[in-house]
Amino acid sequence: MTDELTLGDLELDDAETFNEESGSDFVDDGLEDTAWEALQDWQPAATFDVLYLVAVLEPQGSPSRLELQTFAYLGCLMSVYKGEPASEWGYAFSAVPPTLPFSPAIEAALSDLVASARLLRTRSEDADEGTNCYRLTAQGRGDLAFLSGLEAFAPRVDFLRAAGKTALFTSPPAVVNSLAYEPQLAQALRLDNPRLLLTQVSSEPLYREFSALVQVLGSEHEELIVPASLYVRYLQQRAQDGVSRALDEADEQ
Repeated sequence: MTDELTLGDLELDDAETFNEESGSDFVDDGLEDTAWEALQDWQPAATFDVLYLVAVLEPQGSPSRLELQTFAYLGCLMSVYKGEPASEWGYAFSAVPPTLPFSPAIEAALSDLVASARLLRTRSEDADEGTNCYRLTAQGRGDLAFLSGLEAFAPRVDFLRAAGKTALFTSPPAVVNSLAYEPQLAQALRLDNPRLLLTQVSSEPLYREFSALVQVLGSEHEELIVPASLYVRYLQQRAQDGVSRALDEADEQ
């Protein structure tokens, strides 16, 4: 990835253009105007995702609950980038300010994996009050190895790996902070309004950003770590620009 790869100077096309260039339909048709209670989450997918993401993130420190929620969401975004409908990810996400994003399926998986001794819950020493963090146990690693060999979970691995590896270029907390500037999450935070994510209407700004990403990289990239990392870097720049504007406005007052 080079310094010339940026999205800021590109014109953001509409979602229809993105779909045409990628050859896929990126608009889901199964989540719009649907309450959480009506969604049929595929809990095994969330269980696999948690185990896999803990394994990927653990070398940089035991991941927190918020980090696991965020990296699972980034994995879902990468599946959308590659043309998979968000409604087929297996479980849904909502924006719940200020701890964005949130999936009940991920939350349930964390609780079940701790209760069954697949994950060990610890307290981080980085924060004053401590934060729950998670590590794989030997039994958890065994389950991950078994599940990774099943065909049902194979399509998820590339998306989850790309999401988790973005932390290598920065840090897990930095990725969490950057994802708060993803269009749907940013709007929910700005309006302080919980909402279901990746619906037909709310996803339009995201598709425009992915269209710009396709223009920069082309649609032939097989290694998803490149678009995933570039998108996180783009969101980091947006965050930095927002801080700069806030400081400028404060100086003018």
